Parts: sequence; structure tokens; C-alpha cells
Amino acid sequence: MIAARAHRWTPSAPGTAGWTTRSFDELIAAAQIACISLAQPIFAVAALGSQLRVPGAFLVTAHLAVALLGAVVLLRRAHPLAFLLPCFAILVLDALAAVEHDGALTLLLTAVGPLIVILPIMFWAGAVPVLSSACVAVALSLALSRAHPDWPASVAVSFAAAALVFGIGAAALIGGIRRLVAATARSEQDAARERQQAERTRLAVAADVEYRRVLHDTVVNTLGSLARDDAALLDPGVVRGRCARDLRRIAGFHEEVTGDAGEAGPLDGVDAGGAMPVRRLGMTDEELRRICALAPRTVVRALRGCVEEAVRNAADHSGATAVTLEARASRSELAILVSDDGRGFDGAIPPGRGLAESVFARAREHGIDAELDTAPGSGTRIALRTELTRRPADTAADASEEGAFRAFLLRLSWIWALVITGAVLLGELLVGSGDPAAPIVLALGVAAICGGAWFACRGGRPLPRGITLLALVAIPAVAWATLAGSVGAGSGPSAIHAYLVTPLLVLLLLVPTSRAPSIAAAALLVAAVAAAAVRTAVAAPSALPALGVAVAPLGILVVAWYLFHAAMLGFDARAARARARARAGQREAAAAESAAAARDRWNRVGLGASLELIAALADGSATVADPAVRARCAAEEHQLRQLASLLADAGPMNWWLALALAQARSRGLRLALRTESARIADPREAEALGRLVLDCVAAARAGTELVVNLFADAGVTRLIVVGDGPTPPEAIRHGSEAALRVAHRELGEQSLLEATWRSDYAAGGISTPSSR
Repeated sequence: MIAARAHRWTPSAPGTAGWTTRSFDELIAAAQIACISLAQPIFAVAALGSQLRVPGAFLVTAHLAVALLGAVVLLRRAHPLAFLLPCFAILVLDALAAVEHDGALTLLLTAVGPLIVILPIMFWAGAVPVLSSACVAVALSLALSRAHPDWPASVAVSFAAAALVFGIGAAALIGGIRRLVAATARSEQDAARERQQAERTRLAVAADVEYRRVLHDTVVNTLGSLARDDAALLDPGVVRGRCARDLRRIAGFHEEVTGDAGEAGPLDGVDAGGAMPVRRLGMTDEELRRICALAPRTVVRALRGCVEEAVRNAADHSGATAVTLEARASRSELAILVSDDGRGFDGAIPPGRGLAESVFARAREHGIDAELDTAPGSGTRIALRTELTRRPADTAADASEEGAFRAFLLRLSWIWALVITGAVLLGELLVGSGDPAAPIVLALGVAAICGGAWFACRGGRPLPRGITLLALVAIPAVAWATLAGSVGAGSGPSAIHAYLVTPLLVLLLLVPTSRAPSIAAAALLVAAVAAAAVRTAVAAPSALPALGVAVAPLGILVVAWYLFHAAMLGFDARAARARARARAGQREAAAAESAAAARDRWNRVGLGASLELIAALADGSATVADPAVRARCAAEEHQLRQLASLLADAGPMNWWLALALAQARSRGLRLALRTESARIADPREAEALGRLVLDCVAAARAGTELVVNLFADAGVTRLIVVGDGPTPPEAIRHGSEAALRVAHRELGEQSLLEATWRSDYAAGGISTPSSR
């Protein structure tokens, strides 16, 4: 029921279910109320110029009160029914108060009244609003006929027919708009889900890559330096400080990725861990933080990572006496120079490690320009440059959403063209007089222009200039024909015929990307109306009231569309802000999830043991003076570099091999991996082979060695595992995969397991030598 749906007048909150549809309902209702309120002063003027059965001041006051009530409802301070009921009441009062059937008030009532009668249909969906409008139309028609039995029957009939035409048109229009809005909302939701999934995948990969870089920049480098007994780390205090700093960096990885760590600058707290002094030139940290507010946080974090690795690399390898950090900024660019006075090198950077990965690859991924300047004996300089203008986020998403909104406006203009041309043709069928050929030709011509615009603008193309010019020419022509030309010449201008101008106006209002066509269209319409008024005043002054009555509802519709368009632009901006907030929240949640997942993956493959060693070095319970500790540092560094090499490739098999490394280490096994020649993309194949490797590790005796060979042979993946000592076949639990064939042999003191994967195998299982 209407009362049950009325609570939807309250502005909907972005992000709530169905808020797009409700918001468009609110826009349509607001435009209708605004225009009907603006029509009330016109009714007041018509009442002053008509003979009435009631005091004119009373009727004028009543209309102005309804206009004021509409303003109150627009400010969301009253229930919409508080506007509808007085509107209907004032229509009945006008019908009862009028004396002349051809007076200004009666003519205005029969022209504008049907637009007011259909308000429930425009406000709410369902059958109840349609029945309500029908009842009001019948009541007004009866009031006209019963209160004025001496009037021509055509007055009440024409009012009823116009109400029927407008009611059918309103139901078709609002139904089409609601379906279009719902379909557009569903399309946007589907696109948003796809973008969100792509963003989650991108963030997951980025978190894995960044976590590997952070580990390399901290724990791996520190363990390697300690294992080599680096001269820069002979001081126990320096060792404890560097290890403590590494632990803080690992622990703070989650906050860095999600942005919870605050707005730190790219040089805040950067040092060489006590290995050498770090000099600062140029901007201070406070100045840098202010400047970096102009760049995305991810770029600032990447800059910091690049600088830290460049400083650490200088401390570990350059033999320099100091490192210099210089920061300079212009209006459009921030430049950071990291330089040392060390031995320099030939500029060749091994791929996948050190500077190549933690500086240059990191910079490239975040749009930072990185340049290396070095030579043997000349020190090393790394220049980092980034733009200071904020790059627009979600450019692809914004373009997609803008295209969807423009497509929606195009469809909306076409729906309006269909409704108006259909209403004109239906009106000719029901109440047409004289020759119907002229209005039919005009209706078809308007439909053809709008249809041509629809065809030309498919796929997001702009409205062609030729169609724009054609519509601009057609607007004054149609307005002249309907208001002062041959159309309706037998009985004066027709309001229904004058509506044929509105599809062209709506087309130029909604579809072009600039305001110029709609402004030109409005100016041409005003000129055409003025010309028609002058012609009528000269040729037939008595027809001026009829012209005014025809122009009034046309003006109301035009104003309604311009208000509706302005409200839609505001709605689109509101929706864009809501989508941006939602994307930001989803991105933060996905970044946090990706950071936690990256950390969890590394913990599962044995990072905990390395961190325990770093923690022991940080608190002084372990010391590098102990050869056993240095040996353990070397073993941990080797393990982490192996894992980093494996996990650098996102292939599904590498994860299983990383798990095998971690499990072998926990059981005291030596596991050698020789898998460079095989790349497995099928997750099912990777899982079958990976679980088989894990079973071999679990079945092997502690202290022995396993060698895993994985290679492709004529398109078939083969896995060969060689171990010290016998491996019982019953320990291999995962050889029952249908596409996996497994054979097991004993070769003296060693055991050999061979597995072959082929997706076309019909059956599989463990094979013994006798079964082969």
C-alpha cells in the first residue's frame, strides 16, 4: 500500500540494499513535487482571470499554500502524502469553483490536472498507486460533469482521456526506469565483484612479493652477514640493534601494507644499523612528510623500501665510510639520491636478488624512476624520482562506471521518447480531432531522431554532431507546428501535441557530455514559444489563453527534466563517492588479508626458526662469537634463500616443495630440489605430486638425504625421488590419484620412487617392480 511504502521517502544511505533504486525513486518524486509546486502560482493567476463560484482570494491562497507545502516536503520535513492529498483536494475545488468551460482556470485544469493525477504512479510501484490515480481521475471527471451539467461533455471526456493517456505513459515510463535502474545496478554489482576479485588477486601477489623483499632486506641479509663474519658486525651492540630492527620490520609488515603504520616519510629513521654513518642533505623529515602527502601511500612505502635496501647494500658491500641521503622536491617531482664513497662496481646487477629485486623491481612496480650510476673505484649513486601529483585511483573502474551511467542516460532518453510518441498516438486515437496526419508525422519524426541517436551512441560512442544539429533544428520546428502551426489548428494548440518537443530536449540534456546542446535547445524552445505567441496575438488574440494552457504543462515537463537531470548528476556524484569509499574499504580489508596470508605462508614453511635465531641474537642469548651460531646463521640463510626462490614463482607446485623443505628441515633431513626444468600449472597435478613428495619426506629416516627430480619428458611430467635407505611402499599414501602412476624400487642402500602424471590415465595406483 502507499502508506506502507512511504517511509522510503527518507534519503537512502549509500551501500544499503537497493539504495540505487530507492534513490532514483526519490529523484523522480522530488522533480515531480517541484514542478507541481511551481505550477500552483500559474493556477493562482488563472483563477484571478476567471469567473469563480468562490472568492478568488480564497482559491489563490489555497494554491499558494500547496506550493509552500511542496517546498516543505522537498526539504524532507513532511510526508509525501501530505502533498498529494491537498493537490487532489485543490483540483476538486478548481473543478467545482470554475464557471466557464472555456475559462483560463478550466483550460489549465484539463491540461495540467492529468499530470497531477498520476503522481501516485510516479511516486510508488505496484497496483495500489495505479488504482488511486484512476479513482482520482474518475472523481474529477464526475465533478466536472455533475457540477456543470450545462458544459459540453467533451470537457469531462477530454480530462478523463488525458488522464488515461498520461497514466498509461507514466506507468510505462516509471516501470521502464525502475527496470533500467535495477538492471544497471546489477551490472555495476557484477562488474564491482569482478574488479574486487581482480584486486584481491593483485594484492595477494603484491603482498607475497613485498614480504619476500622485506625478508631479504632484513632477516636474510642479516643472517648472511653474520654467517660470513662481516667486519661491520663484529660489535655485539651493532648485532643486537640490527636484529631488533629486523624483528620490528617483520612485525610491522601488516601495518605497512594496510597503512595502519601512519604517514611516515621515506627517510624517517633510515640508518645503516651502526655499520657506518648516514648523512642527510636537503629536506628535513617534516618537510618530506608534507610533500609525500601529495603521493599515494603505497608509493611512499615503496620509496622507503628502496632507500633502506640501497643503504643496507652500501653498508654490506661497498666498503664506504659513509652513506649520503639527499632529498629534493619541485612542484611536480620528488627526488631522493642515495650515494656512497665506496669501491663501486661495474653496474652489472644479478637478476632476482639485492638491488635488482628490492630496489629496481620495487621501484618499477610503483611507477618510481630508478637510475644507477657507478663504476669501479667511483662509489655508487642511486637516484629515485616520483611524481608528486596524486594519481587517480581506480581509473579503469571510474571509466567503466562513467560509461555505465552514460548508457543509462541514453536508455532513459529513449524510454521517454517511446512514452511520449506513444501517448500522442494514443491521444489521437482517443480524443483526436481534425486531420491526425500532422501529429502522427511529427511523432514518428521525433521517434526517428531519438532512434538514430540510440543507434549511433551504442557502445559508449558520443552523440554525433549531425544528430545534435538535427535535434536542434527539429525543436523549434516541432514547437512551432504544435503551438502555432497546422497541428491542432481546428481547436487551438494541444498540450499533448506540444509534449513532442520534450524527447528532443531530453536527448540533448542527457546524452551529450557538455551543457551547450541543452542550453541551446532551451533557448530555441523559448524563441519558438515567443514566436508562436506573437503570431497568435496578431492572427487570433482570442487563442492566447489556449496557447498559454498548452505551454504551461510543456514548461512544467521541461523544468521537471532539467531538475531531474541536475539531481541525477548529484546522485551520480554521491554514488561515485560511496563506491570509492567501498572500494577503499574493500582494498584495505583485502590488503590486510593478503598481508596476513603472506605471513602465514612463510610461517608454515619454517620462517619461525629463523626469527627465533634473530630474536636470540637481539636479546643477547646467542652471540656470533659462537661458531655454532654462525653455522646456524648460514643454514638459516640458505634455507630462506631456497624458499624465496621457490615462492618467487607463483606456480602451485612450488608451494608443495616449500612445505617439503620445511618438513624435511624439522625432521633433520637433507632435501635437494632439482626442479628447474618443470613448470606445473594444473593445481590437481601439483597437489598429487606435492603430497607424494611430502609422504617421501615423512617416510624417510632422520639424518638421511632425499633428492627430488621433477622434469617434463615429451609432455609428460615425471617425478623421481632418490633417498638413503629403504622406503616402505605402504608409507606412500597419495599414489592412488587416477592420473598418477607410481613405481617404487630398492637400489642397494638407496630407494627410488618414480611417479608419472598423465591426465589421460584411466586408473592409477602404486606399482611394485613385479607389477611393472
